[in-house]
Amino acid sequence: MNKNSTLFFILVPVVFSGCARKSYYLSPFNGNATTYYAKPLLADSAKSATYFSATFTAGAPNDQYYTYDNEKRLSDNLKAFQFSFHRSHTSKYFQAYYGASFTTGTYEVTRFDSLHYYGNYANADLSKILGGHKYFAGAGLAGGINLVMPLRRGHEWRVLGVETSIGKEWGDYLNFRKSMPDSSATAISKNDHYGYIGLTSELVFKKRQNAFGIKWALGSSLYRTIELGKAYRSTTYVVPLYFSTTFQYSRPKFTVFTQINATEHAESFQLGASYKLSKIHR
Repeated sequence: MNKNSTLFFILVPVVFSGCARKSYYLSPFNGNATTYYAKPLLADSAKSATYFSATFTAGAPNDQYYTYDNEKRLSDNLKAFQFSFHRSHTSKYFQAYYGASFTTGTYEVTRFDSLHYYGNYANADLSKILGGHKYFAGAGLAGGINLVMPLRRGHEWRVLGVETSIGKEWGDYLNFRKSMPDSSATAISKNDHYGYIGLTSELVFKKRQNAFGIKWALGSSLYRTIELGKAYRSTTYVVPLYFSTTFQYSRPKFTVFTQINATEHAESFQLGASYKLSKIHR
């Protein structure tokens, strides 16, 4: 064997050991379980209302890392519809809501071919992960409360609030995760329950009978996920954080909104509408 061949066999494992894939098969509700819930304004004559909402979610979960060029790509796809009823109340200093929701959707698992990846995160178990659409569904409860401050001209600042949601998941995607060996991916969530809690702040600007608002939320999961650090032969527990920004436009009976969610190992976009079932008081 000449020197060039020897050098080749020495360098190949070193180079390809850096081209590792990390796969995270977490709950499909990761970062998107808490959507926007409409509330009456301080300036409204009716201080309580009941709403029906429908929300479409499109997301990209699961990370792939290619360390040779620092590229990060979210490889899987998620699409879901959520339907909910909630009741909201507004008082002089506080606003609150509570409700229930049902979600149904599909999670598209990208097929993994271990022949195309090298390194500590590519093992024999990963080669068994076949792609396909996995049905999932969930039902849960949500609630929140916030301090509200009136501003000039009917505007208001929902200064600081707390939002939370809990629920139960079922379907093919949950069964898929439960059937996977723990060593087959970087992290696998096998819990059939989900829950999130976060802090919120929102500015709402009123013009005649209409209103426009922007809301921010920062929170975390109520459940931790085991993450296998194969590169260092260690196991850690991860509590996924989430951040969301919501833009909403309201008329007397309707509210439409769009929400952008970012969490660990997932991103999602939501488009929804709420209809006020209560009568309008003028």
